[in-house]
Amino acid sequence: MELGLASAELVQAFECVKPPVSACDWDYAPPSCALCCLSLCCRFFLKRAPFTVAGGALAVDALRPAYQVLDAFHHSSVENYPSVTTITAESKHLQEFQDLFELYVSDYLVLQRCSEELLYLKSLWDMVGAVVYTFADWYKTPWDKINVDNLIEETKKMAKDVKTLNKAVRNYEVYRLLEESLKAMLTSLPLVQDLHHPAMRDRHWKMLMQTTGKQFTMDEKFCLGDLLALELHNYVDACSEIVDRAQKELNIEKQIKKIEDTWAVLSLVFTPLADSDIMQLQIEDAITEALENDNLQLQNMSGQKYVQLNPMFQDAVANWQKKLGMVDSVLSTWNDVQKKWQALEGHADKLAVGA
Repeated sequence: MELGLASAELVQAFECVKPPVSACDWDYAPPSCALCCLSLCCRFFLKRAPFTVAGGALAVDALRPAYQVLDAFHHSSVENYPSVTTITAESKHLQEFQDLFELYVSDYLVLQRCSEELLYLKSLWDMVGAVVYTFADWYKTPWDKINVDNLIEETKKMAKDVKTLNKAVRNYEVYRLLEESLKAMLTSLPLVQDLHHPAMRDRHWKMLMQTTGKQFTMDEKFCLGDLLALELHNYVDACSEIVDRAQKELNIEKQIKKIEDTWAVLSLVFTPLADSDIMQLQIEDAITEALENDNLQLQNMSGQKYVQLNPMFQDAVANWQKKLGMVDSVLSTWNDVQKKWQALEGHADKLAVGA
């Protein structure tokens, strides 16, 4: 009875691996029914396995679904398709029967490739998880505590680790997205450092919002994630121009402030005429030099690009040009009148002595 059962199992196995009678040389042909099932399973694996991610962007939310599919393909089943582990075990069972009946022993290269890709996907998604969770932690960093140099160094290390993955994963869409994510971070972080410049004012942040088409609020809750959400890597030139403008405008502010500070401490000096209680104006060299230097500086500033583009600076420069022009005119007129008066007084003294 036991021999009968064994014989029945062998006949059933043979029927499974035996190709159609119409095959030319079925002794060396692959088992058609097994290959058909295997082909279907492999096509399903290539279609369903997490080689890409919905939405085309890597995020924390994409990790759990990806690992669930990988785990199902490895241990259980996916949509009634057996796991790769199960199919691999069955293929080995079939190979044993093929060898037993002296048939062509299939190598099942496609199945081996699926098994390898399953391992590659696991290592790739492990790397994705490490990068995504690291970035998510960085996003919470408050604006005033961002250490850009340290973040750049850590990002370069992660990019180097990604290169150590098996070269086969470079054909996967997930790998491309991972590389793009790291490149975007490496491109954005220097811009973050530039935007941290003290020259940035509210008007410059508004320019950045207009450029990126996204809104944010610069308050105590503002953090790195809010800035990176602007996708700065897509606006490198525009960001650099805004920062450059801010720095040049800061220089303009400093120049105007210097002029204000200079004239805030300058004062007119009056001294008495000889043998008289009459006070005369004495124009010191500091005033003369300040008039010459500041007028020249204001003239140069009026022709600068960022003065002409900013009404506030235009008004400030024009106002100071008017003020200094008036000072120069008043002092010049005063000096002329004073000289004429002194000359007339001298003539009057001579006439008084002659009389």
